[in-house]
Amino acid sequence: MKNKLLYSSIIFFLLSSCSLNKEPYTDLTNESIEKTEGAIDALNLGNYHTLKSWVENWHRVTEYPTDEVALSGTTTDAFFYNYNYNRIVNNGRVNSYWENSYKIIAGTNNILGQIEEGSSDKNDQIIAENLYLRSLMYFYLTNVFGRPYNQNPDANLAVPLKLNADPFEVLPRNTVKEVYQQLVSDLLKAEALLNHIKEIFMRVYILLKLY
Repeated sequence: MKNKLLYSSIIFFLLSSCSLNKEPYTDLTNESIEKTEGAIDALNLGNYHTLKSWVENWHRVTEYPTDEVALSGTTTDAFFYNYNYNRIVNNGRVNSYWENSYKIIAGTNNILGQIEEGSSDKNDQIIAENLYLRSLMYFYLTNVFGRPYNQNPDANLAVPLKLNADPFEVLPRNTVKEVYQQLVSDLLKAEALLNHIKEIFMRVYILLKLY
């Protein structure tokens, strides 16, 4: 009986004394963004940083199937399947392109859900930049995973349109026309909000040029 009481006391002590800090050490939660100075700026720059990872396979996936690239010989790199028009489901280059595209889309959705349009010129600029980035991702995703717009865009499927920050939302593919309507809407809104239009294009241009 004494042993049971002792064990119960020890367990009660451990449960009551251990309070684990579940906050991430290097990342921000949605709840902590508003309380952290410079958090929105950091998230915005994070989307551009992910663009650096995106651009390599964007180049492989979109340009290697064209007449602009010629390979001498062969290679075991997965981009060879893009080059010779073989579509395989486990192509690491294509999977990475998809993953980074939606990672940027998720990042833009997170920012767009955190700040209010018209609250300041700076926030309007950030909103515009992220609308532009989101439209850029959907444009190239549709080019790769959909058919050309002039081939029955009302029926042909492109990619899922994700427009919120819910990480567990599972969506069906939207049509080519629906994706184009959304990205045009994003671009027009971005144009109206941009305070420094050259800034965003220079950032994207430099990242593409650095590759």
